[in-house]
Amino acid sequence: MVLEQPADGYRFTLDAVLLAHAIAQRQPVHCLEPCAGVGVVSLAAAALSPGRFSCVEVQPELARLCRTNIRRNQLAERVDVVCDDIRHHVRPQRFDVVAMNPPWFDPDSGRIPPNRQRARGRHLLDGSLNELIAASWRYVSEEGMLVVAFSAARVAHLTTALQQSGCAHLHFTQVHPRAGAAPTTVIARAGRGPIRDCDDRPIIVRDASGQYTAHMERILAGIT
Repeated sequence: MVLEQPADGYRFTLDAVLLAHAIAQRQPVHCLEPCAGVGVVSLAAAALSPGRFSCVEVQPELARLCRTNIRRNQLAERVDVVCDDIRHHVRPQRFDVVAMNPPWFDPDSGRIPPNRQRARGRHLLDGSLNELIAASWRYVSEEGMLVVAFSAARVAHLTTALQQSGCAHLHFTQVHPRAGAAPTTVIARAGRGPIRDCDDRPIIVRDASGQYTAHMERILAGIT
């Protein structure tokens, strides 16, 4: 996969790979990705599954790069992008998977980076977590699933946002940076019905020697 991203601004992280892996496990017919950035998650998931992927990105420069990345990876027949705010976005259909990696921090939490693009990727400057979750949840089909990568330290906030949006069935996978360390990320799955066929194992990225674990190696290799 060939990707272009800003040299000084938004940069994707391992969370994007983990989210793509979670999407591919579902083998969606059509996936919607709000907060899509430069398209890393949808493009990686498209490489692992044959469905269609629709990206929504509020920042014009990132949406332009997303469109460039779709073209460079020759996936224009299966991946599309629109520049829009998911809170006001209107589409006629629902999706069997809606997946997102929203900003983690509230506007009043910590130092906001001077780079505006990076700030909008890190802090919830384009809507609250509740607003983004509620806007995304309305696109989940009856048998579908909302998948969210988010801060493990703020999982209580995410749980509240999901429940207030009407998500009755939740499943969380914890991601630990190394063996013995506290989780830094959670992959949350929310459905209108019971969440089935989910791997209950936590994801441990590196072992005590600093090498990727066998589980993580399989994820990176695209084994779903």
